[in-house]
Amino acid sequence: MSDNTDEILGITSPASNAPARAGTAGVNSPYYGWGGWLALFCIVQIFVQPLIAIGFGAEDASAFGIDSNLDGFLLLEILGMVGMSVFGIIAGIQLWRLRPGAVGIAKAYLVTALVWSILKAILAFGMLDGRYQEAVGAQEIKGVLGTLIPFVIWFSYFNVSKRVKATFFGEEETIHIVPPGN
Repeated sequence: MSDNTDEILGITSPASNAPARAGTAGVNSPYYGWGGWLALFCIVQIFVQPLIAIGFGAEDASAFGIDSNLDGFLLLEILGMVGMSVFGIIAGIQLWRLRPGAVGIAKAYLVTALVWSILKAILAFGMLDGRYQEAVGAQEIKGVLGTLIPFVIWFSYFNVSKRVKATFFGEEETIHIVPPGN
């Protein structure tokens, strides 16, 4: 990956100049710490998203045994929901605890969630026969859009947020006053 891609994804390597932990400059920032939109993301990932997954998982489980063709897809979907829920909880806890690398974990979670939703849509069309393919496939396409919108919002947030920069990368907002004539 290029250095620019590493920076966008929040990945750091030993050769990278970007710190992977909060620096001292950010501690002095009014944006430093857990709160605001960062807190909302954490709360949703740790508490709300798992409850939603349990609801969808119960709905999927209730459809087991209707058709063996559908059972395989439902099992994959449930396993994927469990995995994504665990990953989201880990990302939320790491951010909440202000851990080094937490932003990279959160971004990796967002990318994985988007890829998983696209993969589920592809699997719906590939695994299911005509009876279920249209209905489940349409539902999964809606799921991709339902994942894409939060992905764009949160991924952008983690790239531009003053709180994220101050808390995880030690960047303090500075005001540059340029004297007239310079």
